[in-house]
Amino acid sequence: MKTTFLTMKTTLLNTSFMKTKFKFILSLLLFVTILPVNAQQQDDLEASCLGCKTNDYRLSFQWSNVEPLCDKNENWCNPTHSFIVDKWDGSIGSWKTYGTYGRSFRRITIYSRPNTTQYFRVKKITGDDQRGCCYKWQSQETSFTTLTTASLKPPTNVKTTPFASPNTVTIEWDKGTDQPNNLISYEIYDDNFRRVAAITNPTGNHYSHTLFQEELTTKKYRIRTFYNDNIGSIRSSFVDVTCSTWGITLSAAQKTNPNHCR
Repeated sequence: MKTTFLTMKTTLLNTSFMKTKFKFILSLLLFVTILPVNAQQQDDLEASCLGCKTNDYRLSFQWSNVEPLCDKNENWCNPTHSFIVDKWDGSIGSWKTYGTYGRSFRRITIYSRPNTTQYFRVKKITGDDQRGCCYKWQSQETSFTTLTTASLKPPTNVKTTPFASPNTVTIEWDKGTDQPNNLISYEIYDDNFRRVAAITNPTGNHYSHTLFQEELTTKKYRIRTFYNDNIGSIRSSFVDVTCSTWGITLSAAQKTNPNHCR
């Protein structure tokens, strides 16, 4: 009787173990089947933007994964490869061909106004129209890449030259923006928001401008970048700088006080 009981207990344990194992395997299979499937195919072109929102003038539209495969029911044509880049034209509400590029191309450079958004897409063509072609878009035909330039950058490293004169102050700054010099100028305002200087046709990347200022006075100035083209003008944010002039009768110690020009 004891032996029979042990046999039955062992059978029940084995049966219970098998049921538990079966449930675990079933749960694992169900978990795997509900995992999301990546809609992008393995042979899709991939495109991206280099410099977006960090450069206010120059961007790069680049693509990778450039060896797309045709579907199994398609045949390759003659190996004439090219990439076609399209740009969205908002004025007509459709895509227009921006350019066609050889098989060695992986990137094109786009020049733009500051804080401007454009839309590009790329596809690869293999073959020719007479013998049939294999088209592959980036991800899918409706996919595109957004390219946005940064806002117009203000001047950088703005400072004044200490003790240039008892009645003048000289403000120095670096370019800041990536835009070419022929499209930019600089505006200087005083603390009453009156424009006291406009620096046009700048050359190089470092600039300076001297202003008359009364002896023994302290003033705050604000300088910004001004952009202008045939579409319109754009202004950057301001950069503040404060400078105090010294008097002819000041002592040597007073003249070297950094609070007199900062």
